[in-house]
Amino acid sequence: MYVIEIENSGQKELLHDLNPDSLRKVTACKFEDDLQAVPTADITVNSQNPAYEKLHELTTLVRIINTHTEEVRFEGRVLQISDSGMNESGVISKKLRCEGMLGCLCDTVQLYHHYENTEVRAFLTALLDYHNSVMQDYSPERCILMGACEVYGTNSKTTAQRSTMDEIRENLISRLGGVMRVRRNEQNQLVLDYYPEEDYGRICETRIELARNMKSLSSGTDMKSLITRLYPLGCQVNDETAERLTISSVNHGCPYLDDADAIQQYGIKCGSYVWDDVTRPDNLLTRGQEYLQQCSQTKKSYKATVLDLSAIGKDADDFQAGNTYRFVNSLLNLDEYLKVIKITVDIFKPYQPVIEIGDKAEKITDIAAQTRKYVEYAIPKQKSEILQQARDNTTALLNTATKGYIFIDNENGELLIMDTPDKATATKVWRWNSSGFAYSNQGYNEGYFVGMTRDGGIIADRITSGIITGIEFNNGNGTFRVTSTGEVTASAIQITGGKINISTNNENYDAIILNCTYEGNSRKAEFTPLGVHFTDFETSVRVQHGGIWGQKNGVNTFTLNSENGAVNCGDIASSGDIQANGDIQASGDITSSGDIYCTGKITGWNQVKSENLYCAKGDGTYYNVGDTITAMQNNIQTLWDEVFS
Repeated sequence: MYVIEIENSGQKELLHDLNPDSLRKVTACKFEDDLQAVPTADITVNSQNPAYEKLHELTTLVRIINTHTEEVRFEGRVLQISDSGMNESGVISKKLRCEGMLGCLCDTVQLYHHYENTEVRAFLTALLDYHNSVMQDYSPERCILMGACEVYGTNSKTTAQRSTMDEIRENLISRLGGVMRVRRNEQNQLVLDYYPEEDYGRICETRIELARNMKSLSSGTDMKSLITRLYPLGCQVNDETAERLTISSVNHGCPYLDDADAIQQYGIKCGSYVWDDVTRPDNLLTRGQEYLQQCSQTKKSYKATVLDLSAIGKDADDFQAGNTYRFVNSLLNLDEYLKVIKITVDIFKPYQPVIEIGDKAEKITDIAAQTRKYVEYAIPKQKSEILQQARDNTTALLNTATKGYIFIDNENGELLIMDTPDKATATKVWRWNSSGFAYSNQGYNEGYFVGMTRDGGIIADRITSGIITGIEFNNGNGTFRVTSTGEVTASAIQITGGKINISTNNENYDAIILNCTYEGNSRKAEFTPLGVHFTDFETSVRVQHGGIWGQKNGVNTFTLNSENGAVNCGDIASSGDIQANGDIQASGDITSSGDIYCTGKITGWNQVKSENLYCAKGDGTYYNVGDTITAMQNNIQTLWDEVFS
């Protein structure tokens, strides 16, 4: 579903290919998209990959592409390369830490400058212009143009020789919120867009629902940003002592602000915040009061593991940061549209992304507080009838166990649960020791048909599960096997009411081969992208683009060339018409219950029989050979009569 492309100095090549025979494979890859941070990706590459030596820090571009939607889900540069060493199989690999193109704004430092009463777009444009002026000569690929800006406001801002990214966070994101996104325009240039968080993304039809595509849900409280007593600080008033403007003169001599309710609940937790552009105490007081309201609230974070069913057509939308989905959880009485603020995707498990819910978290805080026992829980994988029946059967079996005996064998280090108090007479035995646990219905010493051993083995007559994940499946006698490479061997496959889609990467590969032995003779049918081929002990028929060919004992017995319409075979017999745009040749009879049409030659070593025989004239029309022969016979008869009458 995902391929990975790298680019060096305009040269592109694949780092990860979906072709199972390709060496261009990565051994691990996860990418993360966070609305409030620079997107990242972590990739592990082994030395057998042809692109292994072409990965360079800061200059190699990486793109992760969803082949299902043809969408670039991550684009960035290699930020750091670390050697992973050699594993147990002797394979050498290295790990790549990649960051999105937004991270290029960390490469420049803005000079000290005060922007008085400047609108958001003008301020952001000024920062990008300076960034691009630094990058233009040596790293033009890191230049970023100003795009859409839908966050509005006019105030004063000061840059203080921080990185461009830090200046944006300090002067815009921390004050106004919003989402920064980098995209490419039609000229393949990087463009920065700035949106209010509530306006970014779209509302999707896909529901995230308990027992459907929600696997797990956890919630936690972020106390790091909690402040119950705030010290607001304004511009610097004394260069020698670094003293800053405070609110003491407009706050009854007190330099701080308290949130009484938060202090009563959490106690005193002090913090400060600096507004370099504020020069008046009354303005500083207003800023501080607004900021304290944000910092005195605990923030609930919700993380969910979901199933992305869009790849198999079960859902209309995939999961992306910024989009809003309907979350339904009956255990938490939750049924709301919530925005995904962060998503982590493993390209080897694209169906199971981890998402974090953001902007409406406070609305479900009360619900979560009432059900704290569900703070972290596992959701059932599936509520199907099969699973429910298995659960019911298990419950019924356990409920029938009205009597049993527990015996602890300290000498052998075992725990036994039996139907009699003596293991010598017991027939139904649960046995648990350091090697594993198992059940027997034939006594203590034999008949263990279900259990689990410490070497990782599991034995059972049947397993009922929502999802079984494994490397290889084998029934043991060779009639059914699924290998780790995806090859399936089965003695029979029966599909009712469904379909089979088979694809191959090479037109010369056999797609389907059918073999059988009939009356001691082997017969085979091959279905390939080139055509169909049937063979038995002495005959062979091949159908493919261009015509049909038949052989018997290695000798051509039938040929139909669809390109020129010629037919060459033994006997030709038809219960209807015979039509050919070329020659018709037969070493035997040519027989038709209908008519024969031919634009070329008709060659028959024996008889040619039909109701009518039509041959093409030069103008494309046909004449009936029988009518011509009759006319010739009549003319000859007339001539005969005239001569010998």
